[in-house]
Amino acid sequence: MNRFTKITYENKAGSIVFDAAGDFWIDSVEGMETNVEIDSMQNTGQIGASIGGQSVLPKEITVNGTIVRSVEARRRQMLDVLVPLAAARLIFGLENGEEWYLAGCLKQLPILSDGLRPQSFQFRFFAPYPYFRSIRQRSYALAGLRALWHTPFTVAQHSISRYSNEKFVRVENMGNIAQAFVIRLFAKAKLRDPVVWLVEENKKISVKKEMQQGEEIIISTHDADKDDGTAVQYRNASGQIGNGYRFLSPESDLSMRIPPGGCTFAADAAENRQNLICTVIAAKGERHGI
Repeated sequence: MNRFTKITYENKAGSIVFDAAGDFWIDSVEGMETNVEIDSMQNTGQIGASIGGQSVLPKEITVNGTIVRSVEARRRQMLDVLVPLAAARLIFGLENGEEWYLAGCLKQLPILSDGLRPQSFQFRFFAPYPYFRSIRQRSYALAGLRALWHTPFTVAQHSISRYSNEKFVRVENMGNIAQAFVIRLFAKAKLRDPVVWLVEENKKISVKKEMQQGEEIIISTHDADKDDGTAVQYRNASGQIGNGYRFLSPESDLSMRIPPGGCTFAADAAENRQNLICTVIAAKGERHGI
């Protein structure tokens, strides 16, 4: 299987693992490359061309393989799990233990050969966002309780967490692509106008609201969340979730990204910062190729 130890397809209907140790073998995987569309212009007498714009194209992954054992049952399993119109993930497990995924849906449902002997198959997966994201996520406490022990751990007469009052927190990106992230702003008691800064770029996301105990505002800089209107959500103390855009200040920048290597974040509030629990959540990294 070249450099992949396994590929996993998963959606709400279930999951299938493709690897040499199982019943679904992989013969080839196509479309892993990342392509850039360039809008160029050339004037009369110009040597070469000028670049007017660039855009990274979505990926179309074609998986070719063979069902080698339990052919009838595995054929039915593939047809039952790889269904149309279902959001899904294609996860690539590498030989070094890392796992990276693409999110999307099927563009071509499975095509299978006939017969009682091993059957070949092919399906095509469409990933509108072309970069591979790490399965592993990390959470960084900018304000609030920070764990001092990794659970499970039982200890007496020792603190297992402490309040983070650090002004600046380094957030890492182990990939080679600037990546989006999620901010959670939770009020453990009354506070006013929380703000999160990306220090190196002098950009911020700020909320204009007097937050009461138990309220939370969740802000995402992922393009997919902005496209479907769920980038800013408000959760009241009773747990009900609704649109939170009305609390976002006009100067907030939802284009903020964590650059390769990482960057520095800071959290504050106009009043009662000590009542703020602020967390940044991001994948371990994003890569244009694996």
